[in-house]
Amino acid sequence: MLIPKQSFAIAVYQYFRSARYDGKFSWKEEEPAADAELQMLEFKILINDLINEFETASQAKQFEQLSLIVVWDRRVNVPGWQVKGISQPRQNELESNGVPTELIEYVLEDRYGHYRPLICVADLLKKLPVEEGKEDDLDAFVMELG
Repeated sequence: MLIPKQSFAIAVYQYFRSARYDGKFSWKEEEPAADAELQMLEFKILINDLINEFETASQAKQFEQLSLIVVWDRRVNVPGWQVKGISQPRQNELESNGVPTELIEYVLEDRYGHYRPLICVADLLKKLPVEEGKEDDLDAFVMELG
């Protein structure tokens, strides 16, 4: 799967159906030489669902283990958690860690100030041109998907 934006794409190398996380990917353009070079990825429709998984007693998912979060709806309703635009210091830190910030507009920040890169698919789609005469109701489209 590729998530395109202008000339950059993120290559996802593994998807998991019944594992802790949804997949593994690489920020690098070249093919990884080993599985150890891949990073963890999580997809969710609602970001609140993922946050609730972080906060469950079992803690099956751990915020620190993710390197990228991809969501449809970035609205947060869980106290202590926030979605923020990337500040210049954070952008510099992400870039120094090999994260291409051309695609990353947001971070998810936990109550301790730790953060992870976040892609909001709905926001990316809003930037695409709409065909003349067609409506652009992304929320209605998602509701139709179930």
